[in-house]
Amino acid sequence: MASFARTVLRRERRFWRLLLVLLVLATVVGVVWASWSWIQARRHARWAKFAAAELAAGDLRAATMWAARLNQVDPRGLPSASLRASVADATNRPEAVLLRARVAQLKPGDTDALLAWAKSALRGNQHALAERALNLIAESERNTLAYHTLSAALCVATNRFSKAEEHFLACQRLEPGVALHGINLAALLLRHPETARSAAAQRQLEEVAEQRNEHRPLVLRALAQGLLDRGADLPAALRYARLLAEESGNLGDRMLLLEIQRRSGAPEFAQGLRERCAEALQNLGAVNPLVDWMNSRDLTAEALAWLKTIPDVSVLPVQAQMSFSDTFARAKDWNGLRDFLAPLQWQRYDFLRRALLARAVRETDGNNDAFRDLWRNLLADLNLTADDQSVLASVTKSWGWAEQTEALWQQVSRGAAAGLRPAALQNLFELHRSRGATEQLLATVQEQLNAEADNPVHQNNFAYLSLLRGVNLPTAHRLAATLATKYPQSNVIVSTYAISLWQQGKALEGIKALAGADGKRTADPSLSLALALLLEADGHAAEARKVVPVAERQISLPEEKKILQSLVERLRKGA
Repeated sequence: MASFARTVLRRERRFWRLLLVLLVLATVVGVVWASWSWIQARRHARWAKFAAAELAAGDLRAATMWAARLNQVDPRGLPSASLRASVADATNRPEAVLLRARVAQLKPGDTDALLAWAKSALRGNQHALAERALNLIAESERNTLAYHTLSAALCVATNRFSKAEEHFLACQRLEPGVALHGINLAALLLRHPETARSAAAQRQLEEVAEQRNEHRPLVLRALAQGLLDRGADLPAALRYARLLAEESGNLGDRMLLLEIQRRSGAPEFAQGLRERCAEALQNLGAVNPLVDWMNSRDLTAEALAWLKTIPDVSVLPVQAQMSFSDTFARAKDWNGLRDFLAPLQWQRYDFLRRALLARAVRETDGNNDAFRDLWRNLLADLNLTADDQSVLASVTKSWGWAEQTEALWQQVSRGAAAGLRPAALQNLFELHRSRGATEQLLATVQEQLNAEADNPVHQNNFAYLSLLRGVNLPTAHRLAATLATKYPQSNVIVSTYAISLWQQGKALEGIKALAGADGKRTADPSLSLALALLLEADGHAAEARKVVPVAERQISLPEEKKILQSLVERLRKGA
């Protein structure tokens, strides 16, 4: 009996010792894990800080690098989403609005996140999304300058003058002592379609101008520009522009006067143009914008006449020489362009000068084998960097040289650093889309996904194009559903999801997805193809027929046209 008791006690002691060891180990593991998590969090915070600093300094390539690194280790986190959104906004990337929406989703109810989303959407002319973001801001958070300023800009963009006026008035109430808000409101109303309102705004601005305070140049500028935009009273616009040019000494204001003189047919326009040309030669930095202004207004003869009066064009800044090259091209004076460019040297950008000489050859002799040999030899001789190739690709695109542009972007996408590759692939995407080359489009999107696997725009494009071509279907259906859950506010993404549901025979579910929470989203033209397909599949042929003409105007890819044509034939047979 005593032996049995001793055995039990030994086992109990071993058990408690083992439990103690396990508790110590668990504590140590917990401390190590907490320390590692803390170290990782500090590390990620440091990366976010680096990216934000580079972004603030204007180094977009470095900011992109840090943001990409953070996204690799924490793709779903708020810091990663915020940084990617900021970089996309700064670089005008198409996914900026989606990423801003994602940040707003990760920070529900956060006013700053919603304002940033609205601002990004407004910049991208996605007015419906901008309005949705502003509507999500709590009523208690709306009485701010940021909210009313953005709302006013949205109302102006959508021609809702009365609502814009309300927001400008709210800005005045928030800062009653700031005269600038009243001036901005009057400048808006000066463009009002109702004559009485615009006339009242003009009188208000004229009264402020008579006060001759520090706001007088701003008011005169608003009067001159506003009346010019309306085209209603060009003599008055000319009068205010003359006063402004006399008092401000600003070159931009003198250019505004020149524009009004041109538009109004004022007899002093020719003299004013000669004066601006003479001024520009005293300040060579002004030559380039002046030549660009003349080129954009079909004043190429006047620009070439001015060029002949310049004794030594080599002293002009390279940008000005480029602008004069554009003048020759607009005038289709290819021999003149060759003579102008031959003696010049554009230092860092001499590859553009030589490309322009090649253009003169092509425009004169045609796009023949001799030109192609010349172009290949030129590129081989230049040994361009990826940056130079990107610049040259943008230039050849503006000339309509699709073959050469595609080859250049291909080179950039294959050999460039990470900072240039996304832009090159996006340009290839747009080039293939303009041609309706769906197979090449899908291949390009796959490369984009290899470079940016978490980019929602690329993911959606991959899903949509795969659905159109009938490839990668399991992945495409899964991706479409995931994106629609993650970005329910995006019509483009919901449209892809609706096509996915249509292909799976889930018409009613697709119609509900298209309608959205308020049931009104189906009015958006971008959803018309998916809506027509789903309505027909759900037995609503009459409603589908009404949507078909809208869908015809929205589509461009061959597969889209084939799908719509099949729908039209089914509707015709069922009529």
